[in-house]
Amino acid sequence: MERLVNKKMIVAINKLCIELSGGERFTGKNNMRAGTSLSFVEWISTNRVFGKQIFTSIFHRAAGYLYFILNDHCFVDGNKRTALATAVTFLEWNEILFDPEDDDNVYAKIRYFASSEQTPEQMIPKIAAWLRRVCLD
Repeated sequence: MERLVNKKMIVAINKLCIELSGGERFTGKNNMRAGTSLSFVEWISTNRVFGKQIFTSIFHRAAGYLYFILNDHCFVDGNKRTALATAVTFLEWNEILFDPEDDDNVYAKIRYFASSEQTPEQMIPKIAAWLRRVCLD
C-alpha cells in the first residue's frame, strides 16, 4: 500500500524549506496565500474520476504533487522548494530514491516546470518521465 502525503505534511514541508534555506518568513498558521488551497491532495489520494484512474504510476502521483504545488502558488514563499521536497518525500516513503546527478539540472527543470503554461494533462507525464529518469527504484 502506498504511503501518501497529506495537506498537513505539505505545510510542514513548506515551513521546513523556509527554515532551512531562507526566504519570506513563514506567516500565519499555514503560510498559504489567501484564496488558495491544497485540494489537489484529494485528487491524488482518490486517484479516480468517473471510475477512471487519473495518475497511472507512482511517478505520475509524485508529478501531480510537484505540478500542483508549483502551478497553484499556494504558499507565500517556497513553492518550488516545497513542490520538489513533497514529490521526493512521497517517492522516498514508497522506497524510490531520488538520485539526480546534477543539482543545477534539477533547479533548471523545476524552473522550467514552474514557468510552463502547459496543462496538467500535458505536464504531469513530462514531470513523471523526468522523475523516473532521476530516481532509483
